[in-house]
Amino acid sequence: MLEALPIPVLVVDPDHRIVFANTGFHNAFGVLEGTLVGRILWECWSAEKFASVKEAYDEVFRTRQNRVVDHRSVELGHDFELWFNWAGGHVIVACVDVTVYVRQERLMQVEFQAIKSIMDGLQAANSEAVNTAHTDDLTGLCTRRRAEEIASRVFPALAERNLPVSVILFDIDHFKDFNDNFGHLEGDRILSQVGAAMNAFKTELETAARYGGEEFLFICPRAGVRRAVARATEFLEVLRTLPGTVAPVSASFGVAGIGREETDWTHTLARADKALYLAKSRGRGRVVPWTSVNDSADTFKEAA
Repeated sequence: MLEALPIPVLVVDPDHRIVFANTGFHNAFGVLEGTLVGRILWECWSAEKFASVKEAYDEVFRTRQNRVVDHRSVELGHDFELWFNWAGGHVIVACVDVTVYVRQERLMQVEFQAIKSIMDGLQAANSEAVNTAHTDDLTGLCTRRRAEEIASRVFPALAERNLPVSVILFDIDHFKDFNDNFGHLEGDRILSQVGAAMNAFKTELETAARYGGEEFLFICPRAGVRRAVARATEFLEVLRTLPGTVAPVSASFGVAGIGREETDWTHTLARADKALYLAKSRGRGRVVPWTSVNDSADTFKEAA
């Protein structure tokens, strides 16, 4: 049975002599048939190379419990798992080549570090509110220019890794009426309150910006359209319950996610803007996502 196994296998007796080596072992390590049986294990496996696994090997004889250890063959350039299995006074040594899996794991670690670097950079960028060149004086949010700088870095980086990112664009409903009926100072106070609410609402990875006048923007990394719509819907309720306003505050929201093979964030923004227009045309006070299925927008939440 051991001879038929496709993986390299040795059997070692209590005196540490090799009593069996299958063809898979000879082929894998370039050893001539019949040259291993009868030899002490570490006569075939130099003491220096054997040292890294000897503790596990000795423990199997001592405890009669199986062990698995990692081993790298410098000569072959391969990574192995060595399975030491107790079998009635003998130890069966199976060599499982895990090179492919180790390389995949290393690639995943590199990819994880790359994504972490992107997210760390995004968090750092979003924490630069003290920099007045990047911060809107009235609302305390990112300026339009700063939001565009962040988006131009985040969108390509996530798109290359096939990770989602969405845009939420919203406009305060009938803001001109606030200014006309209550004065520009009251209008500015509303904008300031909206900015404070956005800063309190956003996550560490999200960017909140005043995009122009009474128009605002959330950039939502790692969020698909469904998640971004849920976030927009939550924030619509936050706006409706802002304390101390002279009149109820509502807004119209457009949501869009990055498209396939798309790295330019302005295309996503343009779709969000179209969805925002549809939200206004359908009565305002609602969230509308732009769908890629039918190249139109579907109302996700009607006004209460």
